[in-house]
Amino acid sequence: MMHGVTHKAHLGETMRKVLGSAANKFELAFKRVFSTGKAFLNYEFSVELLTRTEQSHWVISCFPINGSPGKLKLAAAVVLEVTELRRLQMWSQKLLTDSVHLLEALFASDQLFTDGFTPTTKPSPIKGMKTEELTPREREVIQLLTRSKGNKEVAEELGISVRTIETYRARVMLKLSIHSLSELVHYAIRNGIVEP
Repeated sequence: MMHGVTHKAHLGETMRKVLGSAANKFELAFKRVFSTGKAFLNYEFSVELLTRTEQSHWVISCFPINGSPGKLKLAAAVVLEVTELRRLQMWSQKLLTDSVHLLEALFASDQLFTDGFTPTTKPSPIKGMKTEELTPREREVIQLLTRSKGNKEVAEELGISVRTIETYRARVMLKLSIHSLSELVHYAIRNGIVEP
């Protein structure tokens, strides 16, 4: 089973008994369905299960099962673990960041160029970007994001909500006219916000 408990051990037990405190996140989908009477789809969350030592990532869709009109008695759910997918995403993000750092260091030392081609000028910062417009908190968020930390990790480290981090990230990217994390990493290195 997904949490190391056999299917027989589930019989007659509550979700909280089987999943511990992780049940809070799973129960949220059921509570939403019972309160609205409508399906609650693609709710993604992270929890630490009793039988695991690290967080796992899940997507749940919950559906009402109506016994009679207007009286919701049952709900069913489809739960999908996406832990490996999230790990792959984090790994690829780290690989991209490390590659940008390496290329920036090589570019700075002129090792990317052969004897037949040598740049005459250093690359200039991307147009429209003004470092002085960033607040200290925005700089802190940039530093953490460019170290391959996801929104949730940054939120936990700064002691604020994931939604707040998402707002900071969107505001910084809008303010700097940046459209991707790789551009943000490039900007942070060129402007001395992070070390290459």
